[in-house]
Amino acid sequence: SDPRVGVDRAVVDRLATTLRDLEALEGSTFVGELFPPVHHPDAVGWWTAATLQQFGFWYEADGGYGGPLIATIDGVARKGSDYLWAQYRRAWQQDARFVSATEQSAVATAQWSMSAADDSGVDPYPDADLRAQLCRSYGDSLQAIGCTASELVAAAAASPRPMRGLLRLLDHVGGYREDPWRKKAALLGVILRQRPEGFLPDAAGDDAPPIVDYHVQRTALRTGMVLVDDPGLRADVVARRLIGAADEAAIRAATFEAVALLVERSGRRMGAVDWFLFQMRHRCPEMSAPDCAHCPARPACAQSVELFQPVFRTTAY
Repeated sequence: SDPRVGVDRAVVDRLATTLRDLEALEGSTFVGELFPPVHHPDAVGWWTAATLQQFGFWYEADGGYGGPLIATIDGVARKGSDYLWAQYRRAWQQDARFVSATEQSAVATAQWSMSAADDSGVDPYPDADLRAQLCRSYGDSLQAIGCTASELVAAAAASPRPMRGLLRLLDHVGGYREDPWRKKAALLGVILRQRPEGFLPDAAGDDAPPIVDYHVQRTALRTGMVLVDDPGLRADVVARRLIGAADEAAIRAATFEAVALLVERSGRRMGAVDWFLFQMRHRCPEMSAPDCAHCPARPACAQSVELFQPVFRTTAY
């Protein structure tokens, strides 16, 4: 832990009570127009290839945060992760082989940008070279292991603790193995467990670890679950300035601890807690005033709305 950043357990406990009392709170089933049809034979391969690209949906400007990625695809303006899902669904519909290890290992920057193009023909991502590189790392590593994504997930599903098994197997797969906190790996595990097909069976003591992205960190800071006691670091967060790796790690570690405690104290599964925190991006967004009046977290929240998320470029989230 870093002494500059800490967890306010009283706030976590208040929010845990809120989550415990939300009878309808469930995790997403990840079913809809952006995703593969239920029971499609290629669904696992699609999810595994696409989820590793769930990071970095924002632009830098003047040494700080310049705004979120929002672009129009197939006539619909989509933001961040939704744009990524729509892009992969479109590429997959055009050629189902796109998500295979063989095809991913051959993705060049020009091919990535072509598959990612919005309706104006422009690739909206700020890091096309890096994303193509991760495609190749993913494809190369699966081929080196000698299995498909579906076979890897099936091996995890057959183990006594399927979530733990999947996380450990993904430690060997490019696009996932780079993050010691396993954000994208945990997200994939939750998706595969909560899809109607139940690709990853449930088991006692086998929940996912905290899924900490920048939306969750912003929520943790604004609710007061995470406190930044260092004046310099707090000023950087308020001003939305780019910060260094050690500063980001301090905030992310505290958020990881806070979310783990929230799961424990609320008695909810990680998938449900993550869905609640991810939905907070609509109530407490980056570029407009929070809708505190209609936010279920309000009774527990410190409403430190001047705070932001760590502005730090990473492939982890």
